[in-house]
Amino acid sequence: MSTTLVDQAASSGANLLMVVAVAQRLAPDAFGAFAIAYAGLVLVLACCRAWLGLPLALSTSADATERRRLLGGACLLVLAAAPLIVGGIGFALPGVLALVGTTTSASTALAVAVAALLACLQDLARYAAVADDRPGRALASDLVWLVGVALLLAAPVALDERQVMLAWFAVIAASAATGLVLTRPILSLRHASALVERGGGARGGSTIVALLASGTALALSTLVGAAFGAAASGSLLGAGTLLGPVNLLLALLDLAVLGRIVGLPPPRRRHVLVRVLAALWVVQLAWTLVLVALPSAVGEAVLGATWPGAHALVALVSVEYAVAAAVAVVSLDLKVRDVGGAMVLARVAAGVVVLGGTAMLAALAAPVVAVPLAMLAGTVAALAIVLAGVVRAPERLHRRTIARAAS
Repeated sequence: MSTTLVDQAASSGANLLMVVAVAQRLAPDAFGAFAIAYAGLVLVLACCRAWLGLPLALSTSADATERRRLLGGACLLVLAAAPLIVGGIGFALPGVLALVGTTTSASTALAVAVAALLACLQDLARYAAVADDRPGRALASDLVWLVGVALLLAAPVALDERQVMLAWFAVIAASAATGLVLTRPILSLRHASALVERGGGARGGSTIVALLASGTALALSTLVGAAFGAAASGSLLGAGTLLGPVNLLLALLDLAVLGRIVGLPPPRRRHVLVRVLAALWVVQLAWTLVLVALPSAVGEAVLGATWPGAHALVALVSVEYAVAAAVAVVSLDLKVRDVGGAMVLARVAAGVVVLGGTAMLAALAAPVVAVPLAMLAGTVAALAIVLAGVVRAPERLHRRTIARAAS
């Protein structure tokens, strides 16, 4: 478990620093174009994890050869989806933005599209390594990513956009290659077909949640870019990047907290969750105060020319993150009870409110600093729904959840 936690921290930290390294070296408009394409990468990766990563994560009882074939089948499906992924991120997104008069970089979008494929392959190798009880292999792949990011951060800031994207692409490729070499997938059409046929259940539900969450983020980034300019999308990504430590803590909730609360009686479980949320809020408040007070020279050293726009949004985005932390913590209680409907409904409501509110702000010609208010409204709606789910849901524990916690 400790190696897995370190690996997750290394992966999240590398992703955070990678965005910082790119932001330092691109103009606001160029970084905004990258931000929109990057939201597409996150969507693809989230769906890959839900649809293909989950079977790999649950393959602990299979022998090593069978797991390698399963990994090979998953890799084949990623490669089969390449035309759709490259076409969507590399060509459709820039085309949609061009129709509304927002210019983006075609080469940047194409680089991110191909990088999305490599990121999926690297992530699948990580899942297979952990299922094989070899988390060190997953950590090795992420350490290649982290070292590559460190080298990019140390590179001259004067790199042009093409050089930055080539370096970013090379780091992802090296990390994916390391993961695949260590896990040695065996390409298998039979296993690829089985992964397609045996859908539904937890995989289907997880994929729907991933589509709703990441799809809303992609739609928001695209809508903001179209309505307020590409630089505005970059500012939103920059603000989220500045709050990266909070994101990392939220990403670790399932690994660090879920197993510890499964066997607790309801009053004790809720007491623990309240303490977890309070600790998250204290850390977030302290970090936000540091960011707000950060001198411009330091901020520009971190995010380059994107710093002013990101700094203007970070306080409101932090408030939205605080409510999102409450949603994540309350959802832990629903996961213990095996209640998924409220979580899916919360995602739907949040997406509708966020996108509808942003569209209304654009129609009213509001400034981009108001966009986090639409995000906040959507997250508040999600919190209301998951809280209602906790109040109404029966107290039943999922047997498989208990078994996993016991093991």
